Amino acid sequence: MLDADADAFGALRYLRSLPFVDGERVGVIGFSFGGGAALLASRAGYQWLRTPEKGFRAAVAFYPPCELAGTDTTTPLLMLLAGADDWTPPSLCITIGKILERERTPVRWMVYPNAPHGFDQPGPPRTYLGHYMAYDASATADAQRQVRQFLAEFLR
Repeated sequence: MLDADADAFGALRYLRSLPFVDGERVGVIGFSFGGGAALLASRAGYQWLRTPEKGFRAAVAFYPPCELAGTDTTTPLLMLLAGADDWTPPSLCITIGKILERERTPVRWMVYPNAPHGFDQPGPPRTYLGHYMAYDASATADAQRQVRQFLAEFLR
């Protein structure tokens, strides 16, 4: 799990090598396990391990495994959390978010109280590996709005 962010930092290095990419305005976004990678990529300790340059300018994590969040987060972070998530419950992300907020780290989170894990994935409700997943159109629409607003603010 600790290498979850390696691909993200590899992509960052690649994007920065492209002449049409502004390497100072790259963000990372992830969903579930990929949300955990975004959490790790936002943390100072992992940035130092993965890249000698500056890391990502913004990070967005959808229903991530919150044990990967940390108080050493330095990158602006948006966490979109599913309140009815039986796989990656949001409570630890909220606790760490409150600590970061007190430390003046740019962090935001939104909990969608009735949304389960994978709330942005269209399709019928299902159980996967013993966890309930279902689409929530309202949560998805708001999450998309939150992401657009957050990235516009931090990637300008």
